[in-house]
This record gives sequence, C-alpha cells and structure tokens, in this order.
Amino acid sequence: MPKNLGTLTLGHDIINYNYSNQPNKYNMAKIGYTFPEFKRVTLSLGTGYKYTGSDNGFDIYANLAYRTKSGRVINVNYQYNQMGGYIINNMFLPMSSRHSINLVVNDAFALLPSGIKSIGYTDENKGYVDVVTFSLLY
Repeated sequence: MPKNLGTLTLGHDIINYNYSNQPNKYNMAKIGYTFPEFKRVTLSLGTGYKYTGSDNGFDIYANLAYRTKSGRVINVNYQYNQMGGYIINNMFLPMSSRHSINLVVNDAFALLPSGIKSIGYTDENKGYVDVVTFSLLY
C-alpha cells in the first residue's frame, strides 16, 4: 500500500496454553488500519475475531497519537477484550469483558554534537530522523 494511503495490517494468532491444568486454546484473525498522519496526528483502528475456543467474539482497539515537533509521541489507546470462561473442579466460571484506556508518552534521545536532542526532531537544514524498531515476543 502506498505510504500516503496509510497502513493496513493483517494478522492471525494461534493461542494454546494451560493454566491450572485447564487448557485454553483459540484462534484469532486480526485486521487494523492506520490512517496517514495529518498535522502530526495519527489514528489507528483495528479488530480481532476469535473464531474458536470458549470465548468467541470480537476484540476492538483504537489509538490516537500526536507527534510533537521534538519527536515525542503521545498516545491515547482504547481496548476492549473478551476473556473466556474456564472449567475448574467441574465448575464453569463464565467469561468477562474488559475495557481499558491508556495514556502513553514515548520519547528517545540521541547524543549529538549540538547536545542531547529527541530522536525524531525536525531540523530544516539537516532533514528528519525516523527511527523504526521491531520486537519479537514469544
């Protein structure tokens, strides 16, 4: 997808874990879209659908981010998750739903000849620094 049209993400999770000798497994298909940045504001929306397991249904997220001139990013995130039910000692404990709102402030600094500056700063004469990181969780 061209950068000026935003970013579309597709994903699939296969979850299989055992908690207190009770197995829980489900599959989830995910889709998300990040709109192009406009006046340093970015909006991301996404959903995931659990199509197997004891807690079928949708998970939803939304993220609104503002990037300051210094490169600091301030995010407001909303998430809705469903957690499945469990059978413990032949007794079923039903599923629950969770709503969460987070405020996140991100910044990184670099040591430059001109002093300590936030990575991502804009300098009219020297261009723009964009740092991209990847992480692998397992």
